[in-house]
Amino acid sequence: MATILDVKHAVERALLGISGVTGVGINWPDQTLRVYVEALTPEVDAAVPYAMSGYDIEVIVTGVFTTRGGDALLPDPHRRTRWRPAFGGVSAGHVGVTAGTIGGVVIDVDTGNVMALSNNHVFANATSLQASRAAAGDSILQPAWFDAGTPLDGIATLERWVPLDHDGDNLVDCAIARPLADGFLNPHVVGDVEPGGAIRGIAVRGVAPVSGGEVVHKYGRTTGHTSGAVVDVDFTTRIQYDTPSPLVFVDQILACIQVEGGDSGSLLLDEQNRAVGLVIASAKSDGVYYTIANKIRNVTAMLGVEFPDVGEDVLIPGFDVIQDPVGVATKTPSVAWVVAGALLGAVVCRVVR
Repeated sequence: MATILDVKHAVERALLGISGVTGVGINWPDQTLRVYVEALTPEVDAAVPYAMSGYDIEVIVTGVFTTRGGDALLPDPHRRTRWRPAFGGVSAGHVGVTAGTIGGVVIDVDTGNVMALSNNHVFANATSLQASRAAAGDSILQPAWFDAGTPLDGIATLERWVPLDHDGDNLVDCAIARPLADGFLNPHVVGDVEPGGAIRGIAVRGVAPVSGGEVVHKYGRTTGHTSGAVVDVDFTTRIQYDTPSPLVFVDQILACIQVEGGDSGSLLLDEQNRAVGLVIASAKSDGVYYTIANKIRNVTAMLGVEFPDVGEDVLIPGFDVIQDPVGVATKTPSVAWVVAGALLGAVVCRVVR
C-alpha cells in the first residue's frame, strides 16, 4: 500500500480542482487525508470522496484563504507607529501597499548586509513572473502608508524577492529590503507590553523545522501576539491575491492561529522563539482562524539569507522622541537585557465530515 504522503501528492491536484476546495493536507496521527473547503455545501459534499487509495478523507471548513489588506482593527497601537530602529512585528510596506509586517532582520549570506524580511506582497507589491509591480530600489515605508506613513518614513529600499507564479506552483512569498542607514533596523521582534508599559523585544533564536500539533506564536502589525497549534506541515492550497484567480502554494505550514489583514510577513515562532515560518495568508470559519506560512528554511534558502545570533531578549522600558537622520520625530527605545519565556495555548481545527 502506498504511503499517505505519496497518495496525497498523487491526488491533491484532482481535489484542488473541485470547486470550493481550498487545500489538501494530512492528519498524521489518524493517517487520514484532509480536504479543506470554503463551505460544506451539498455540491462540495457530493464532489469530495470519502476515501482515496485506501485512506479516509476528513473535511474541514476554512473559508477563503486571502492575503487581505491592512484594514483590520489594531489592538497594539505601538506596532503601527514609526520606529527607528525598527523591529520585527511592526508596520511596514512597499510604497504601493496598504500595510504589512516586518517579520524580522536577516543577513545576506553573500554580502553580510543587514536586511528586513517580509512577504513579496508586502515589500514587492505581489510582483510575479507574469506582472512586474515593483523594482529593486523601490521605497519601503515604516510605518506603511495605511498607518499614516509618508515618503519621509522611508526606512529601506527593496533589495530582492522571489517572484510569484500565477501559472505554476509557489513555494514562498518573500522579499528583503536594505535599510537606508546603519542603525535603522534592530534584530529583535517587538513583543508584548509588560506591566508598567515596557515592551519586550524577542530574540529570534535561529530556525527550526515544525511538527504537526506543535504550539507556535507570532507578533504582527494588526493582531499583535497570538498563538495556536500547527495542524498541517505538508499543506497544498489556493490563496486569493488581488488577482482574478488564486495562486497555488505547496509544502506550506497550516496553523490555527489568529491572523488578520496587515499581519502578513510576521514570523511564525516555536516555543523556543526559533523561526519556523513566514505568515502569508489566512482564513476564518466559525470563529477559528486558519493561517498559512511558508516554511522558513525554504524562505532563507531561496532568498540567500540567514538569521543573526542576537543573544537574549531585551526590555524596552520607555520611549524618547529624537530627530532621526531625515529630521522626523521618532520613538526610539532605550534597552536593557533580560531573559524571557512564555507558555502558549493551542487551538484545534474543526472536522465537519
